[in-house]
This record gives sequence, C-alpha cells and structure tokens, in this order.
Amino acid sequence: MGPDFALHPVYGDPDYHQLLNPYAMVIRNGFYFLICNKDNYSDMTHYRIDRITDIQLTDLPVKPCRQLDGFHDGWNLQEYMEHNINMAFGEPSLITFIANEKAVPDIIDAFGKGVSFSRRHDGRYDCSVRVPLYDMERWAMQNLNKVLVTSPPELVQRMEDNLRNGLKISATAGAGACGACVGSGSQWLKTQYQPLHQKIKPCISSDGKAFLLCPVC
Repeated sequence: MGPDFALHPVYGDPDYHQLLNPYAMVIRNGFYFLICNKDNYSDMTHYRIDRITDIQLTDLPVKPCRQLDGFHDGWNLQEYMEHNINMAFGEPSLITFIANEKAVPDIIDAFGKGVSFSRRHDGRYDCSVRVPLYDMERWAMQNLNKVLVTSPPELVQRMEDNLRNGLKISATAGAGACGACVGSGSQWLKTQYQPLHQKIKPCISSDGKAFLLCPVC
C-alpha cells in the first residue's frame, strides 16, 4: 500500500508470486487475514486478504500443518490468535511486564487466558505472556500509561528507542521535550519509562511555556 492508497507489487516486481498453503481465515482489528504457510518455508504465517492480489487456485495438495515447525502435534486456532494479537510476524517470545489494576481488563482482552498474573506488594501485577516481540511492542506503546515491559532486554531497548525517537520528533516540531532532556539520553528515558510510579514536574520551554511533564528539568 502506497501514499496513493493503491496496492503495489512486493519488491517492485509485478510478476512476483507466492505459493501459499491456506489453513484458516480470521478477522482481527476489522481486517480479514489468511493463516497459511509459504510453500518454500516451514513456519506458519498470515496475510491481510485485502492486500492479496491476482489469486489463482492450483491443483497442488495443501501441505499438512503438522509438517510445520512448532506444529508437529497439530495447531489450535484460538491459541494461535492469542499469540498474535496484532497479527504481526515472528516467533512468540516470553515477555514479562508490570501492569496496574486498571490495565487488567485490557490485558485479558488482548491476550486471553494466555497471560499469567502475580500480585505484587505494591498492588500492581507481574505479568507474563508468549507473543511475538513486534506484537507486544505495538500493544505496549499503546498502553504506556498502564504497563511497563521488563523483559526481554531487546524489547525494553525497543521501547526506549521508540520514546527517544518520539521525543526528537516532538522537539523538532516545537512541541516536545527541551533540548537538554532529549540530549540527556538514557537518564531521561530510564526515568520516563516507568510511568506507573514516577514523580514528574513541568518542563519549561525557552519561551516560558510549560509544555511537557519532565522528570529531569
């Protein structure tokens, strides 16, 4: 999909085709997805149906899903959907995060019974779930005021990078953190990326207007 709102060939090649083994069709976030396998690979994947063009049926038999990596004992559609909340690509990873009480319904809506909760002494919850990193990254960024990702380190770093890049964009547009905050790097981010128990105060811009709650300035 391009800025002209039209579909464009993958890799810019109009003759590029993929041979897919279809297993199920599902709806998620208002879009239909085809759960399938690319014939030259051994994993499960999915594609948005409205972004598939030039579909042709073949006489070739469908590859049994039991031949795919991780599905030798068969597969469960509900479990697959719980591990792919945003239908992202990638192998599920064990992810831990801290959540406040108000986040519990949203967490259950997103992950179903695939998530575990353990009450902390401060009233919040230690949570764990197995989903692709990109899936969790998107969900956690949408819930920054409710959850704090604690592992794996790769995902924690992604979250910090997202915040840093967002601050730089906001500062460039004149509506973000002051230059000192953006420039302070990891110290600001380590403090900022703990929104559940953070004490913050207004950050004053060069023209004297408070425009961001900042824990450093």
